[in-house]
Amino acid sequence: MSYLVLARKYRPETFAKVVGQEPIARTLQNALKTGRLAHAYLFTGPRGVGKTSMARILAKALLCESGPTPEPCLTCARCKGVAAGHELDVLEIDGASNRGIENIRDLRESVRYAATGGKYKVYIVDEVHQITQDAFNAFLKTLEEPPPNVIFVFATTEPRKVPETIRSRCQEFEFRRIPDAAIAGHVRDVCAGENFTLASGLDAAIARRARGGLRDALSLLDQLAAFGAGTIGHEAFQELTGYLAPERVRELFDALVERDAARAFAWLDDALRHGTAGADLLDQWLEHLRALLHARVGSTRPPELAGIAPGSLEAQAQSFDETQLLGAMQVVIEARRTLREIEDERLVLEMALVELARIRELEELRDAIARGGAGPTATTAPPSTPRPAPRAAPAAPVPPSATPSLAPPPASHRPPLASAVPPPAPRAASSLPVPATPAAPAAPAALSALSAPPPAASVAAPPPSAAPQPPVVPPAVVPPPVAPPAPIAPARPFAVGGGGAAAVPALEPSPLGAPARFEQLRAAVQKEAPSLASLLDTVVPVREEGATLWVRGKPGAPAPALPNARLDEATRRLGKKLFGQAWLVRADVVVERPPSDGPTPAQSLLKQLTARFGGETVSGGGEVRA
Repeated sequence: MSYLVLARKYRPETFAKVVGQEPIARTLQNALKTGRLAHAYLFTGPRGVGKTSMARILAKALLCESGPTPEPCLTCARCKGVAAGHELDVLEIDGASNRGIENIRDLRESVRYAATGGKYKVYIVDEVHQITQDAFNAFLKTLEEPPPNVIFVFATTEPRKVPETIRSRCQEFEFRRIPDAAIAGHVRDVCAGENFTLASGLDAAIARRARGGLRDALSLLDQLAAFGAGTIGHEAFQELTGYLAPERVRELFDALVERDAARAFAWLDDALRHGTAGADLLDQWLEHLRALLHARVGSTRPPELAGIAPGSLEAQAQSFDETQLLGAMQVVIEARRTLREIEDERLVLEMALVELARIRELEELRDAIARGGAGPTATTAPPSTPRPAPRAAPAAPVPPSATPSLAPPPASHRPPLASAVPPPAPRAASSLPVPATPAAPAAPAALSALSAPPPAASVAAPPPSAAPQPPVVPPAVVPPPVAPPAPIAPARPFAVGGGGAAAVPALEPSPLGAPARFEQLRAAVQKEAPSLASLLDTVVPVREEGATLWVRGKPGAPAPALPNARLDEATRRLGKKLFGQAWLVRADVVVERPPSDGPTPAQSLLKQLTARFGGETVSGGGEVRA
């Protein structure tokens, strides 16, 4: 008799022996007890978790001579026929090789015939997602209203490829990945039944390697038993899988704790020369970091590492804090992702080791940020370059006869000025030439009357017969001293007699010390870590301050997620290499003031001018409009 592999020899025969899928087994058993059986079932889940085995157990429970029963006897002819695969009323169909319309037509013809000896006919269709869309459409009517003695059981590893019209006509059960503890227990039971000698801790190592699939675990156990002639040790496991003993991984992290990158490189060279794959090494590093994180936070159920005592990782765990461990795990995950894009796995692993050796420097970086040495945080806007005040337009020349009297009204008739109205922005004197006129312009006198205390007597206009006066440049209005406002987003300026408020364009980026510095830094980050370069693709440089490069988000782009610890690490290193100085990238955050629905300060001031001087401009040129 030919050898039967362990995965087939130890295939479960009853619901109670299915490992890791107890809720589904209990549901099907209760359905058999109460007679609430569906006409179609859809079993979904990853490979090796018991989908096909559960379908065969259901077929035994339906066709058993004492059935339908939740516990098939396994001794009658029909139960043995289902287990052997030659029962006429149980048809197992491979969806990958029977995927066309012609195959579905044959299936529709066969369901019309009654069962040969039992009460039911069971159709088990494996890899049902391989069936074509046209074949699914041809199968819809039969699936929705099958004969009363027919039950369909579909199994698939990719349920998203099954049309919704098929899934809605079935009872769907999702098979989960089997826990490592359940797989390890089953591996120990199989070793006891086969008289294998299993080294301590290897059951957990096999379970982790299987990644939730019991069939994969039994297949690996079969290989290890053949390699060691029934004796399964850590050496055999390392030779076949490339996984190193956890004690060896602990030695690597001892070197990283001491920041000894040279010793870590020697460890890596030895591991690669023994044939260990780079992806397997990264997986083990991540597993060890997870164990350190559990030890650091005081977890009551830490992950088990074969060959390492539970308390032996405490000293290593105390050398890091939680933030450093999380950062180290991000480094390994990023290296795992980069390994799919770069063929030179040694380069990727060496870069990851250097970053892991320097991960403790993050504490120093956090201290520098707390002291304010790394630039402002995201909640504080950096000081912006002040813009010069807009220049006032020169006053037009006014003939002496058109100049009205500028004597202010008595104090009792003056309208009170609102105390809440802010003073107007200072206006610079115009540098444009002013034509000579016989009388001085009256606008400065009116505005001076507003900013100065009211005079004791009215000021009369110069008589027409007065001698011509030289042209006078309008002086700048000096507002009362006020406290400087907090830096805000560009506000809306105003202009007298020019249509009210107008929008100011966005702040112009300050010229960089070297125009290509930002692009050189972004290109270097793109070459080293493409995932980090995405942070720089959505921003534009604004200015440089010392060794800090301030950036803003592009129009329409989300706010930049800065500062970023890993980006800081990369820019510091690349800045030293490119420019001889470590560089940091920070977001130039500006708080924008929403526009007000009420009148602007300019409109309020002009309204008071109109009320005080009769709705006429001081030059007589027309009505003042906000």
